[in-house]
Amino acid sequence: MTEMRRVTISVPDDIDKAVLELRKSEAFVRDSYSEIVRKLLLAGLNKVKKDDNNQ
Repeated sequence: MTEMRRVTISVPDDIDKAVLELRKSEAFVRDSYSEIVRKLLLAGLNKVKKDDNNQ
């Protein structure tokens, strides 16, 4: 079993649909819904960190 922490979040329909649309793109076609969400979270965290360092 994975050592990743499990969390439950609720997302509005527009975010859910956006994630499902990403699965159709070449970059995410082989990823599970969870993997796409993890990648999006990581990209967002990296962006926030980068923005914080630039201020």
